[in-house]
Amino acid sequence: MTGLAPAINRLPAVAADDGHARLSDSVTLPLPVPVAASREVTVGSRPEDLRLTLDGVAPHLVLLTDPEVRLGHDERVHVIADAHHTHVFDAETGDSLR
Repeated sequence: MTGLAPAINRLPAVAADDGHARLSDSVTLPLPVPVAASREVTVGSRPEDLRLTLDGVAPHLVLLTDPEVRLGHDERVHVIADAHHTHVFDAETGDSLR
């Protein structure tokens, strides 16, 4: 592979009391570290750490997939993020919380 790797996806979120980051009413991601409920964070996932399934809704993300996967324009998919590879940053300072 040549060239630069795609940049990390950074998504604004709010920590929930159940150990997840809430990106929207219907989208949550597990947090890899404890974060106080209601704290504003930025959740980061590298494209190679995201997995694609073919149903559901996700925010606009960049991810690496198998070259055989063909998606239509504006097709909605479900993306799975592994908490072990998820980065969490303070929304205001950008400091890593992990």
